[in-house]
Amino acid sequence: MAIRTTAIDVDWTVTFPTKPSTPGIISGIAKHSLQAIETVDHVILDTSFLKINKIFSEKEQLKYTLADRKEPYGSALTIHFPQELKKNEIAQVSIDYETTDACTAVQWLNPEQTFGGKYPFMYPFLSLRTKAKVLTMSSDSRTFITPMSRYTLR
Repeated sequence: MAIRTTAIDVDWTVTFPTKPSTPGIISGIAKHSLQAIETVDHVILDTSFLKINKIFSEKEQLKYTLADRKEPYGSALTIHFPQELKKNEIAQVSIDYETTDACTAVQWLNPEQTFGGKYPFMYPFLSLRTKAKVLTMSSDSRTFITPMSRYTLR
């Protein structure tokens, strides 16, 4: 299978924890622009402790399967296209999802755990290609920065 991601547009709602020692939730939609390198009928993405609400294209809801978890790797999310993508064709696939209590890719700090002691803080770990990047955000900000990009929550 040869397919590549050319862009990912995220629209997240970040809900900070309201009680100490409980995780917050990131929910929203990740829209993937996928380009076929050769003819393909599906794409497989890595997931870890996510709740998948629905997956859709510009025209319709898409069929998908979420494999059983394999430690320490996570669960494979297989998304089936309505028809094969031919070489160089591009598909838009949107995944509506949210983190769960078991999610290990996001760490949450209560206000008392932060330097200023006023706002909670969260930092998800993102892996791009093989280089790990760290994204940080505080509840008093709607903009956050990674070493590679700048994102704004809507």
